[in-house]
Amino acid sequence: QEDLTMLGLLRLDMIGTVDVTPKGEPGLLSLAHLNPPSPQGPLYTLLKPTLVHQCPVSFETFIRELESDLQRRSGSQTMAQGQTAILVSASPKSKAEQEEHLTELAELASSADLTVIDRLFQRTERGHHRFQLGSGKLKDVLMQAMQKGVDLLIFDQDLAPAQLRAIEEVTDLTVIDRTQLILDIFAQRAHSREGKVQVELAQLRYLLPRLSGQGTSLSRLGGGIGSRGPGETKLETDRRRIRERIDHLEREIEGFARHQDQRRSRRVRQEFPVLSIVGYTNAGKSTLLNALTNSVVSTAPRVFETLDTTSRRLHLPHGHEAILTDTVGFIRDLPKDLLAAFRTTLDELHDADLFLHVVDAGAKDLDAHI
Repeated sequence: QEDLTMLGLLRLDMIGTVDVTPKGEPGLLSLAHLNPPSPQGPLYTLLKPTLVHQCPVSFETFIRELESDLQRRSGSQTMAQGQTAILVSASPKSKAEQEEHLTELAELASSADLTVIDRLFQRTERGHHRFQLGSGKLKDVLMQAMQKGVDLLIFDQDLAPAQLRAIEEVTDLTVIDRTQLILDIFAQRAHSREGKVQVELAQLRYLLPRLSGQGTSLSRLGGGIGSRGPGETKLETDRRRIRERIDHLEREIEGFARHQDQRRSRRVRQEFPVLSIVGYTNAGKSTLLNALTNSVVSTAPRVFETLDTTSRRLHLPHGHEAILTDTVGFIRDLPKDLLAAFRTTLDELHDADLFLHVVDAGAKDLDAHI
């Protein structure tokens, strides 16, 4: 089994063992060869043991054909699937809880246009200091990634910079954690200037303490998952320039806050009550806004479709009117850097005279969403 593990880890074309008889003569020859990446197929194939002098394999021809097949199949899979990922969790939580969390992580990955190939988890009282999960389990993850042609590992737990770097060095894969994935989704969805500034600020605050331990993913991705927003040049600059950029973005957000105060004052003068729609992400908040106000705000069955605050006039019975507001949804363990950066957006909730809490009645973990 150890030989077969090395076949996968070292990406060897073929590996073989020769038994030795009690007389010191060669006995049975056992061979195994690597298979092209496949989501369903095995990583390797074991050939039937045979006597050395009866080996049916022409090695030169066999290896040439195998290399050609590996190259062709790997290329076609990449073109068909785009960026693919394996989701990983290592936590003291129960199997059921970890599966629930990985289901939500899969929704986040799908929202970022990733194809989830597999989900792997390990129950552990405390995360491994170097890899978050045990080294043996990491080998299993790597074998799965090789077998299925995966580009990306996504951890449900936040990774320390040293852990990120260590896992990337061992696997030679792009590795991100849940927080990086959420930040990336926000970077994709931000359309207004205010939204883009808030996302960039959150990304820089997250990355600043990680500069010294940053893994190789940002330079290797070239614009893929984990690198949207500030961009490679900003992320590779020194701490001083990063802090200067953060200061600049914070001043810009203060300007947005002043503009928000002016809008608030106008509403107060007009005496319009404010109704704010709140709830978990992808619960149907924007759909409700559209239904009540005959609006066409963008909706889609994916998480964090709405980032920017949207306000519409709501006509009530007897000629009364109100302002109906839709804002960003919440999610379990929303990154603190994101919460801080979106302070001006969330401050809109302070103006509300009434909260309309939208909950998806079909959600598995309904109570947790409330």
